[in-house]
Amino acid sequence: MAFEEIEAVKPSHAKSGKLAIPSDGIRVCAGQLTRNDKKTVVRFIRITIGAKLARSISLTQPEQRLRLAFGTDADAGKVQVTADNEIGKFRAARDKAGNYGFTINAATADGLFSLEFPEFAVAAISFSPGAGGNSLPRFVFNASAEMLDLKD
Repeated sequence: MAFEEIEAVKPSHAKSGKLAIPSDGIRVCAGQLTRNDKKTVVRFIRITIGAKLARSISLTQPEQRLRLAFGTDADAGKVQVTADNEIGKFRAARDKAGNYGFTINAATADGLFSLEFPEFAVAAISFSPGAGGNSLPRFVFNASAEMLDLKD
């Protein structure tokens, strides 16, 4: 598979979502919040990894780091999430139910993802356990067409 690394620009952490999180999948939603000055709106994408899938890719600590990569060529439209505490730039935090959530802020999403799309969930995501060498545990999911629709 062909993937290009996604650079994290000032990673942030936020809460969002109403759709159920599949235990063996993810929930993805676009969100926004207004700062205390009532003038600044912060936009982001929130991805929540279900508890079963999180355990499958070795997420066990209260907070861990992830690496994201955007699919290219034959893998266009796919997003790869890799558990990588060494060089991961995205901070994933565990909630009380064992799910892990992280955000992609507007600066990071710029040119890659839309910040306005309907919330979606993907169940039954398969993972790669990362056996041998430098291979780390990871999973891949397809971004929704709306999430990839970059409007000018």
